[in-house]
Amino acid sequence: MGTKMKVFAALLPIVLIFSFVSTSQGANYFGYDPEWMSDVPKIGGYVDVYFTYSDNFDGQYNGLEAEKVDFTVDRLELFIQHRSEQMPWAEGYFEASITGKNIHHTVEEQRDETDITLDEAYLRVSPPALNGLTLTGGVYDVPIGIGPNENIDIWNWQFKMTNLLVVPWSFTGGMAEYSIGDIDLTAMIANGWGYSEAYGISPVGRVDPDTEKAYAGRIGFSPEAFNTGISIVYANEKIDPAMSGYRNRTLYDWDFKLENRPAWLNALDFEAWMLEVEDVPDAITGVVDDSEAWGVVVQTNFQTGWESLSLSFAYEIINEEDDIVFGGNPNFDPLAPDATLLYDEQTRQSFEFTPIWAIGDHVIVALTWRADWSDEDIFSDKKDKPEDSTWLAAWEWYYYF
Repeated sequence: MGTKMKVFAALLPIVLIFSFVSTSQGANYFGYDPEWMSDVPKIGGYVDVYFTYSDNFDGQYNGLEAEKVDFTVDRLELFIQHRSEQMPWAEGYFEASITGKNIHHTVEEQRDETDITLDEAYLRVSPPALNGLTLTGGVYDVPIGIGPNENIDIWNWQFKMTNLLVVPWSFTGGMAEYSIGDIDLTAMIANGWGYSEAYGISPVGRVDPDTEKAYAGRIGFSPEAFNTGISIVYANEKIDPAMSGYRNRTLYDWDFKLENRPAWLNALDFEAWMLEVEDVPDAITGVVDDSEAWGVVVQTNFQTGWESLSLSFAYEIINEEDDIVFGGNPNFDPLAPDATLLYDEQTRQSFEFTPIWAIGDHVIVALTWRADWSDEDIFSDKKDKPEDSTWLAAWEWYYYF
């Protein structure tokens, strides 16, 4: 075991000791509160710092492109929410973040960049005259899938590949919501297919997400036992500058969350999706045709005998055709005899295990071990040798208020 890993292991008992000092509510308490109502705005936020140790230097996205050893003040998040008793049918919400990220130029050179992002800024109204119809306008989180957009609200250290590269992250536009008993209906229109701007993850095959409008809808069913829904997102988007024209993208998504859970189960979530992209050149023949990708995400969180400690597990698999999710080979070497720039098909999987400690009323500590593997050599070690798998460990601290 190397020196850095010995230090990491030595600090673990300290965290364990602190985890038993005081008990607290579990994780996932941040941001918008649908029950909030006061003449005084609700103000809050959090600071997120973490340390990572990666087995490999990554050839492509994994662990927010964490380096071999990386310490990051990752995110400062601030929000303001207001809904008064004099006007309970109208509310405003504002949320902004300051994010640190590594910008990679070459293997030898990198620089840090601070990014200020407007995460949400919307007005939501539900006038009595509309008989239960709720209208939202502005920048808002897309209510599709199981993955929340806040670090502090996810059950593992890292956002899922599905959240960053497939399912829309946030929309700038309008949304209408209506409930009929246990049935929830949602319709959305936006400037373009939202994605993780805060982390600089650009969607494959798109250069301008605001070229044409995106349309989305969701039908949800929410009895007491569970919450489930089917969503469809469609956009006709401009493709890479080297190519002309537009390309249709359609996403079909099914999400499921168990709500009526035993006391020892904090979460059991499931998501399955399929993505269709039109007019994609075949990676082998170059013939233009439609391509598909699909994926599944399963995550759960178990409560231990200590109120402050819970354990999360997550598994994800994505299968793509013609690089429509991950893009081409990040380790492409034109001089290699078996060089491959594009993949006809690729399957990637990941597994995460995360103990979460809630220390007092304002601190959350998470330790994560994550493994990623593919049927292609898309990762690279410190000597730039392509590999088909990698792993990392992360130690993350949140202070929220």
